[in-house]
Amino acid sequence: MASWGIARADGRQQWRCESILVVMFIHRQIFSCNSWSIAAICWRVWVVICLLGSQGAAAAVAGPILVVDYSYDTTGFFNDPQRREALTVALDSVNRWTDQLTAIVPEGGNTWTGVIVRPDTGIGAFLPGESLSVPANVIRVYVGARNLGTNFLASADRAFSIASGTPAWVDTVRYRGQAGTATNSDFSPWGGTITFNPNFSWYAGDDGQSIPADSYDLFTVAAHEMAHLLGFGTAESFNAQITNGNFTGPAALAVGSPNNPSLAVAADGDHWAGVTASTVAGQPANSLLNAIIGPGQRLRLTDLDAAVLDDLGWDPAIRGDADRDGDVDFEDMFTLVNEYGRQHAGWSHGDNDGDGVVGFADAFEATNNYGGGAGAISASSPVPEPAAYVAWGLAAGWAAWAWSAAAGGKQVGYIGS
Repeated sequence: MASWGIARADGRQQWRCESILVVMFIHRQIFSCNSWSIAAICWRVWVVICLLGSQGAAAAVAGPILVVDYSYDTTGFFNDPQRREALTVALDSVNRWTDQLTAIVPEGGNTWTGVIVRPDTGIGAFLPGESLSVPANVIRVYVGARNLGTNFLASADRAFSIASGTPAWVDTVRYRGQAGTATNSDFSPWGGTITFNPNFSWYAGDDGQSIPADSYDLFTVAAHEMAHLLGFGTAESFNAQITNGNFTGPAALAVGSPNNPSLAVAADGDHWAGVTASTVAGQPANSLLNAIIGPGQRLRLTDLDAAVLDDLGWDPAIRGDADRDGDVDFEDMFTLVNEYGRQHAGWSHGDNDGDGVVGFADAFEATNNYGGGAGAISASSPVPEPAAYVAWGLAAGWAAWAWSAAAGGKQVGYIGS
């Protein structure tokens, strides 16, 4: 399907509209009853009218890619597709970073061995490097299940490595291009293990309000353990910021906690002390990284939890940058329109505020940050009420169209097909 564009004669701004987007827009309005509302229609109309201005720059490589490996799921815990989906969305919900991790590809005299804790046995496994290349940005997440007793829902274990060869090669394996890892100011793992306890009743559905009172939410526990693999309680850059039992990272201190102002860490060194509170999408919420997760409970990565990962060295994506390529562009807006209204969402679906729903707040942030990161919205920034937002959006979209036409815009032919 062809595309067309309008550009200013001086080249300062380019507007384009993919006709496939228009077809998708019409299709969703006709066939999606749950999104047949004036607000939803106005939002999509505005996006189409605005023509999703594009700078035409090639997209950069995305940030960390969490690749799940089920080869040690020998008990069949993840044979259920619904469990795999819950795991996928959980990992996506905490993967909001843009760091570029160097590939680990052995050759010649440069060799390495990966070391993991097998999730099915709890025994260390040595993975020969000649059969274990790790592509750029990939973090391998090995998952499975075994009996962890009566007190533990799941566990997370870092992967380690043994490297031999040139100094540059050894640094590549250990630091993956992140120099700060060498000074305990960054974290750049190649992989890790998440083990689930099959002795408990697990809920893997989309609706966090429908978790049975005697079941544990797989989404919540998976997101919790993935945050550990990203360094919460496990990275040297985490331990380096603990003073007198308190976490002292500047980003976390700036966010704070109403009931744990000193950001005290639990005795195990891996969780917050007590029931630490924060916010998600501006609403009060218990931290995902508290030590105890109860049955019937769905938790998400809070603003405080995300700030800690920022302090550990992870580079946060701009809100609205769904593909985490460093800017909010046409592809991100296309994702937002396509996923708008999704109820079980992660960052890659356009859920910028982490509440699990792609909605008006996410749309506001994405459009505010469109074209880059200027004017990025903080977690505490107010978001207009939907009615006011739609009115503003339609007016802005019409004005942009009129400005482009009046400024001598002209059709520049086909952009793609």
